[in-house]
Amino acid sequence: MRKRQARHKKIATKSRRRRHAAHAGRITGNTTVYMAGAGWRDSDTSMGVCGLDKAVVSKKIHEIMKDEAKRAYDDESYDSVGDAMDGIAYYGVSTFALKDIVSARELPEAIRELSGLGYYYPEMT
Repeated sequence: MRKRQARHKKIATKSRRRRHAAHAGRITGNTTVYMAGAGWRDSDTSMGVCGLDKAVVSKKIHEIMKDEAKRAYDDESYDSVGDAMDGIAYYGVSTFALKDIVSARELPEAIRELSGLGYYYPEMT
């Protein structure tokens, strides 16, 4: 059974790479991207990531949330990392056109990073 699960995981990974490769070189302001957001419960959205693959974006935003929770715990703002994670709200993943997320000034940089990495950290204002 484990071999089957490993094989399906490998197939899914290759499928994501193919979808990303299909976008490479053709990313424009009109390209549909996934945007995930999170923030401290007592403030506005302060963490965000956009990308070409919903699974990658979800993984990256959760990594950012964990890093922020660890930072808050290290600053002694919370008693544990778990308590800090409870203080962060996850707003989910939505689809947008790239030009609706990034400014015209940021667009070339966003296209370069999306082409190379598959994700981009936009300025959160």
